[in-house]
Amino acid sequence: MTNKTQIKTHFDVKVITFFIVIFIFSILLLIFKKKMGSDCNVESFKIESRSLKAGELIVFSDTTNTSFDWKWTFGDGTKTSYLSKVTHSFDKPGKYNVKLVINDNCPVERTVTILPSVEEIDVSLFPRFTTPKNVVEGKQVNFQDLTKNAKSWEWRFGDTQSYSVDATDKNPSYTYKTPGVKNVSLVVNGDNKHAKIVKIYVAKAVAKTEVRRDIVVGTFKKRGPEKEGLDDEQLKRAIIGISQNELKYKNFSKYFCKDAMPPVHVNNEETMALKEFYDLIANKKIRLKGVSITKDKDECITFMSVNYK
Repeated sequence: MTNKTQIKTHFDVKVITFFIVIFIFSILLLIFKKKMGSDCNVESFKIESRSLKAGELIVFSDTTNTSFDWKWTFGDGTKTSYLSKVTHSFDKPGKYNVKLVINDNCPVERTVTILPSVEEIDVSLFPRFTTPKNVVEGKQVNFQDLTKNAKSWEWRFGDTQSYSVDATDKNPSYTYKTPGVKNVSLVVNGDNKHAKIVKIYVAKAVAKTEVRRDIVVGTFKKRGPEKEGLDDEQLKRAIIGISQNELKYKNFSKYFCKDAMPPVHVNNEETMALKEFYDLIANKKIRLKGVSITKDKDECITFMSVNYK
């Protein structure tokens, strides 16, 4: 009897231990499945976009009911986002792996193909307006719109850092308060896509002063102007003299009003200071193509335009 009892007791302990292990494992498996089921029951995420083009805002979102934590990476080196709904734009076309990690343990990934941004611009829709190329600070400038079927106007004269509208008339006037290169833009009928931008140069206002006549010395003396001031042809000779190392800057500057060295627009590309222009062409063989100047009422040169090869 004693042996049978011991065998039975030993057998019962093993059985009980086995069932306990199975029960614990089942509970853990149930908890794991429940957690995975609640956290990872999303197969993908939502993408909202018109065309998936570079530079276009794209909306990414997850609407899973059991989600409470999100981590978005977009495969383009930008910062991680931590909201359920985010907007993102890709600067360049290509394929990007967009990854979402939900509740810190459930990853979802999709490859997004971004197309090049191709703007369809109708050149006939750009506004047409007239404006002088060179104006003087403090003097009224008149603008005139020639656009057909224009019903509303938004003029920005580029005199401040603000992008606010400066005028809404068809043919406005404006007085510039600061010198420099200005971007004049016009939007008609609210069509920002076809805004027209024109650069003009605002010269610094020059106080009335005497134009110096003792302007040339040395080898360039015979080519000096015969009258007060300077005209286009005399300026051409001066520029050639600079390129042939026959006219120093000190003497060249005497062509202009005191303390009012005009800016120079070179080859229709860049505007620079007079000394910078002198250094650019000094002792260099150039072929002069054209020169023009703008003067104020006191015969002071306020702007120069030079084209050469």
